[in-house]
Amino acid sequence: MFLYGGSWRTGDRETYGFVATPLAARGAVVVVPDYRLYPEVAFPGFLQDNAQAVAWAVAHAGALGADPQRVFVVGHSAGAYNAAMLALDGRWLAQAGLDRARLAGAVGLAGPYDFLPITDPDIIPVFAPVGDGPASQPVSYVDGHNPPLLLLAGDADQRVRPRNTR
Repeated sequence: MFLYGGSWRTGDRETYGFVATPLAARGAVVVVPDYRLYPEVAFPGFLQDNAQAVAWAVAHAGALGADPQRVFVVGHSAGAYNAAMLALDGRWLAQAGLDRARLAGAVGLAGPYDFLPITDPDIIPVFAPVGDGPASQPVSYVDGHNPPLLLLAGDADQRVRPRNTR
């Protein structure tokens, strides 16, 4: 499962063939779902949508030619945040009828996992339902029982600061 970024405000699956096509050419089964964005939804609406998509992918993995025991959630930027939250905060997948332990792992590319205080005026309304508290932060849910995580960040990234991954 690949979750695209776009500050929870932009993006759609049709522009991510450049990610899915080379992975599929190497034998991976890739699902790129759309999810609702701000202002249609704020936190946690996009997490609920992505949890439903992951549950669907796990349920249909065999029919798609994939191993349902080897489902990874991968994301870039805001999508990396979404992937991490699904792997770390078990309530989103549980609401979709799936235990987070069913994930083989999560990979985040240039994602924000610890970004308090929220200072970007474009992001503040996205997280307004929970405000500036730890409930919105993936780092708050690391408990040692989560699926394996690989979090990658560039040292010179100016959009998502490397400290948001460290």
